[in-house]
Amino acid sequence: MDRLAVITSSIKHDNVDVQLYGLLHLSSLLQTEKELFQACIGEKDHVEPIIREIMDALLSGCRDEDENIRLACADCIGAVGALDPGLLSWRELQSEKEALPLGADTDGFISVALIHLARSFQQCRETQTMDAFSLAMQELLKLFKISPDEKSPKKNIWGSFPREVQEIMTPLLSSCYKNSIGPNVQMPHPVIGSKYGMTLNDWACNWTFVLLDCISGPCVQAVFDACAISLKRDLQTLLFFMPYILLHAVLSASPVNIKCFLEEMLAVMDTSSHIPQPSHDDEQPSYAIHLSGSRTVATEGLNADTRMMCAKTVFTLIDFVWRFTREWISAHYLSSNLREDPVYVALKAFVSEISALKIALSNIECGEYPRALMYLEMFISKNPQQFQEQLWLFMKIYARLNEPDAVHGIMATREQEPSLEELIIVHEVTGQLQDAVACYERLAQDETRGPDFYKGMVQCYLGLDQPITSLRIAQGIVSERPEMARVMQEFEAEAFWRLQMFDDLGSLLSSPEIAENKAWGVQAGRALLHFQAGRSTVLHKHLKCMRMELLDGLRTVSLEKGSYQEEYQSIVRLHILNEMQRTEEVVQAILKNVSNDQQCMLLVEQLMHEWEDRLKNVQQFSRAKEPVLSMRRTVLVLAKSLIEEKLPEVAKYLDKEVGRCWLQSAVTARKDGLYQQAYTYILNAEKFHLKELFVEKAKLYWEKGEQDPAFLTLRRGLEEHFTNVENPDSCFAVTGQSDSKICAEAKLLMATYNDETVNVDMDVNICNYKQAVDACRQWEKSSVCLAQYYDRVLGVMTDEERNTRGGDIQVNMVNFYGKSLRYGCNYIYQSMPRMLSIWLDFGTSVAEAEKEKDRTRAKMEVINDMKTNLDKMTKIVDQLVEELPPYMFLTAFSQLVSRICHPHPDVFRHLKTIIVYMLLVYSQQSLWMLMPVYKSSSSFRVKRCEEVLNDPIFKNTTNAKLLNDFTRLTEKLIELTEKPIGNDVKYVTVSSLVSSLPRLLKSPDFSDIMMPCQQFTIIQLPTDDNRIIGHDPFPVKQVFIKEVCDELTVLPSLQKPRRISFVGSDGNQYMMMCKAKDDLRKDFRFMEFNNVVNRYLRKDPESRQRGLHIRTYHVVPLNEECGIVEWVPKLVAYRNIIIRLYKEAGNYTNNKQLKELSSNLSDSHSAKREKFERFLIPKHPPVFDEWFRSTFPEPYAWYRARTSYIRTTAVMSMVGYMLGLGDRHGENILFDTVSGETVHVDFNCIFNKGENFTWPERVPFRLTHNMVAAMGPLGVEGMFRRSCEITLRILRAQSETLMSVLRPFVYDPMVTWRSTSTSARPAARKESVETTNELAMKNLEDIEGRVQGMVRIKGSQCSTLALSVEGQANNLILEATNIDNLCEMYIGWGPFM
Repeated sequence: MDRLAVITSSIKHDNVDVQLYGLLHLSSLLQTEKELFQACIGEKDHVEPIIREIMDALLSGCRDEDENIRLACADCIGAVGALDPGLLSWRELQSEKEALPLGADTDGFISVALIHLARSFQQCRETQTMDAFSLAMQELLKLFKISPDEKSPKKNIWGSFPREVQEIMTPLLSSCYKNSIGPNVQMPHPVIGSKYGMTLNDWACNWTFVLLDCISGPCVQAVFDACAISLKRDLQTLLFFMPYILLHAVLSASPVNIKCFLEEMLAVMDTSSHIPQPSHDDEQPSYAIHLSGSRTVATEGLNADTRMMCAKTVFTLIDFVWRFTREWISAHYLSSNLREDPVYVALKAFVSEISALKIALSNIECGEYPRALMYLEMFISKNPQQFQEQLWLFMKIYARLNEPDAVHGIMATREQEPSLEELIIVHEVTGQLQDAVACYERLAQDETRGPDFYKGMVQCYLGLDQPITSLRIAQGIVSERPEMARVMQEFEAEAFWRLQMFDDLGSLLSSPEIAENKAWGVQAGRALLHFQAGRSTVLHKHLKCMRMELLDGLRTVSLEKGSYQEEYQSIVRLHILNEMQRTEEVVQAILKNVSNDQQCMLLVEQLMHEWEDRLKNVQQFSRAKEPVLSMRRTVLVLAKSLIEEKLPEVAKYLDKEVGRCWLQSAVTARKDGLYQQAYTYILNAEKFHLKELFVEKAKLYWEKGEQDPAFLTLRRGLEEHFTNVENPDSCFAVTGQSDSKICAEAKLLMATYNDETVNVDMDVNICNYKQAVDACRQWEKSSVCLAQYYDRVLGVMTDEERNTRGGDIQVNMVNFYGKSLRYGCNYIYQSMPRMLSIWLDFGTSVAEAEKEKDRTRAKMEVINDMKTNLDKMTKIVDQLVEELPPYMFLTAFSQLVSRICHPHPDVFRHLKTIIVYMLLVYSQQSLWMLMPVYKSSSSFRVKRCEEVLNDPIFKNTTNAKLLNDFTRLTEKLIELTEKPIGNDVKYVTVSSLVSSLPRLLKSPDFSDIMMPCQQFTIIQLPTDDNRIIGHDPFPVKQVFIKEVCDELTVLPSLQKPRRISFVGSDGNQYMMMCKAKDDLRKDFRFMEFNNVVNRYLRKDPESRQRGLHIRTYHVVPLNEECGIVEWVPKLVAYRNIIIRLYKEAGNYTNNKQLKELSSNLSDSHSAKREKFERFLIPKHPPVFDEWFRSTFPEPYAWYRARTSYIRTTAVMSMVGYMLGLGDRHGENILFDTVSGETVHVDFNCIFNKGENFTWPERVPFRLTHNMVAAMGPLGVEGMFRRSCEITLRILRAQSETLMSVLRPFVYDPMVTWRSTSTSARPAARKESVETTNELAMKNLEDIEGRVQGMVRIKGSQCSTLALSVEGQANNLILEATNIDNLCEMYIGWGPFM
């Protein structure tokens, strides 16, 4: 990792030579140490942070001016591979928005300007330009009296500069550069299109000096005059100053000049637009000229790229003026005469003159889709009646942003039936190419279409992997319309190489008409011909040219902005080029070493293993993987043709790999629901006679609903490839591990399908599942499935049957869940909690049976059988403790601790052994979780905890000291949390509240105690079954608490939570919040639940593609009444945001006014609704969307933040509903000012506790009109609804796993489930055995019902209706937005906000 960190810093270096050195070193590592990178990428749900940093540095390098750096970055990206965008979380790379200086004459602007000039000076190599920068810095330092002199009034500004900037500027404090700029040339109007505006540099420079002539104000003029020469000599400096020059020009110029500014900007945005003729009465500025005729701008000589770059410059200027206006309002909103402020009036008038729709249309033309969306939404917010009319634009934008959910949302909001053109976009974006082709063919019957239509149609057929059809269509189009030959060449070329028709491909590419064609299909065809001919040098040069072409699409890609997904196709193509080059190198190495068959075979096997790893990291959808697999098949066929004469065995191996590529395509298409494509791929794979193909074929039949063919295919496949299939005790005639896995998978499918269709009885199906286990004993999944089948059998038994004939079944469940844990971690959250629950619950049943006084002989026999079965279970668990890595049991540590009062002595003894084992191996994590039990008010729990902690195995000298220090620290933190503080106190010192705490932490013999932060406590599980042993579950280096900062902030809340900061052993500060009078065990369990949910959200391809997740943080309960919570920085409460926005809009309603407008609890429903609709809603119009535009002014950042808001809100809404989370008022929902994500806090009100409030809560989650409006014109349709549905689907699929996280509550009688009281800490409990919380069990049953789609019908106390995922999501959205529900909510909850 250290080596990678050094390389990353080199790639980010300002010096070109250092960058190139870093890139060459990285390229070398990517070739020689592939396993290191795969471990960083494939071992986690997210890639290692260093990989994100490397990818961000490489993508930044693709925008570098140096061609060598760009090529080296592209080469390294291809070597890393097309990493799934869902793995590259962009949140960690985001930086907070910098404050915008409110004028060029402010200290803030001058400080930023001086740093920019110094950086430009440092990178510059031209003497005259360096002199210009020196002059600018010299004059600005002098003008604002900035120096290191102690007497300088701006010494603080000098001190804020980085050291290297100070070194550059120090000589300029006494330099004597002179400004020698000449008079400006009179410019035509508009400048664009004239001889002064034929390049970006010329237009920007000349128009800027036109603007400068209009600026008044001595200080501002002096600032820009100082920089005038540098503006002419350096484009980047010009673009840096240009927004402020326009700003001050607008504030200073006359209406006539401002009109000319607007005309110039509009002319740039659309150089064919008509510029209105000014009135003869208007005063003309000195630079304005009259244009004759229609006054259309002459643009014949303008280069298309120049026009686009000039337009993008204007877009950034418009963005800046809008941002400045918002920042100005935010800074002056308390002013009573803001609306009359001349700056506000001038800027508002200026931006209102430019149509937001016009800006959106121009951005679409320039490919700036996030900005187009932002301005189109601004237009619709002012003109809602035009929403339906502009839906086509929304669809076009979202299609280009590759956002299928939003496209579906558009279709859902459309009032009229969509056109075939719109349906084509929908089908193409969602990958339903078969449906898109049907629409294309229907349209093709009506009239002759343009080139784009036929390009789309042929591309669809190629996407369906029907190259013969696409070739015939392309050739047919050319024969009927010869003028389209150039358009169709790309598709003909791609069809030829996909069909391996290389002679025809060569003939096509030898044509002069195609010589200059840079399309991907043509260029890939040329590369393959070079490969076939063995022209290595030419091939490598050609691949270099192809990378250069792809780099154009990567110029705007950045992980920080979140734009990686939008240009993922270019990343995939770099991935493909790397594999083509790598394969060619392997082939050449084989041809040089044909005498050594074994070595040649080893080279090919290594390449295939490398390919396998790389494909795992690609986005797991057909549209992403299929281009890779398609090219692999073609390359393998070429490689086979080159070596088959000399190495027939290697050629035969390559032939099989071609078949496996077809099989992989079939698997991916089936998982995407593309059954017709999957069937096509299977047909292509059949000629390669792969043994595993019949399994995939059966899966396809089953998912298509063809059950009989599925069973028939499995039976035939087993009979053909595996003998003696009818013998349940046979391990089958298999030839190796891979064969046994195929056989086991087929048998498991037989068992599963029979189970689903209830084709056979219980005993036969158990036999089927056992055969699957026996066929491959090292396969985790088969053991889990058998155990789960036993579990379902147990579930239909009565309580009495469970303890009699169900005893053996439970032993088998423990056995097979335990076996699955030996061979992998993919199902650990199903297996481990359930196995422990069976063992511990059965032990409780034995203890209860032994206490019964009325013991008949039959009863005694039952008890003896139960004890025998319990002994068997305990023995299995003991073996697992010895064999399994300890981190596996740590995943269920909360569950183990919750059963610490277990009534069976022998079970408790073994339970204690497991807990002690965890304490020995993971003492830091375990002790933090054990402390709340140790400090519990339950005397028996404390006694049991002491038994654990006093175990001789654990309590050696070192651990005794650690335990003592943990205990002392916990006690001091409890004291700090509960210490009374005065009402008006905002800041206090830790030492004044608990003076012994700072001394304790600073004492030299104080133990190393881990910082209780999420990054050090989340268990990272291995994804490779072969790496279970020796895996490090906590790869992040631990940081220990070294001291506590004395400053303590009292937060404004009833219970006065306190924010403190610990100093870690790494020197960083870690903020925590101490909360009193709050049972944080619920919050802790909720976070555990959320972390498990996150694991499954990341594993699901659809969820990972959308980045669905819950923002989590660490919670440490200290006892039943207080605890500490990891502080999450850069969050702002929803209520604070909305109130601030209403104040800025001059529309704030204070608490007194709200009270007058609100209803009483006793009012009728109709009265409450009338007040809500007539008074509250009109006084609180939607404003939340403005927060996103002001907080994220850069369009890409705005789009990503808004998308993150929608999706994180959806996920948390569904998860919160499942757990009955209430009290979601405006201070319990916060938003990240860096990423836009929704963050929920305070989970005390769970399990539907809110339904028993004085004002009962009526809605399942917060989804008020403000939150809906902030999602854009589509509202809940599209992204929000789809994210809800995906989340619900995953929660249902993993219901048993997720419930296991909540079940420990059943054995924690101290947790309040319904009471809303926050009274004093309960008195010590004296229970002597484990008790179950009956109310908890009832609530868990309700949660299980909700997870399965049960909804409560109004007026009924029970859930009687089960809905589909889509139906349940729709029902919840309707309930959350229902006015009848919202008007019944308590006014303090803010249903009107």
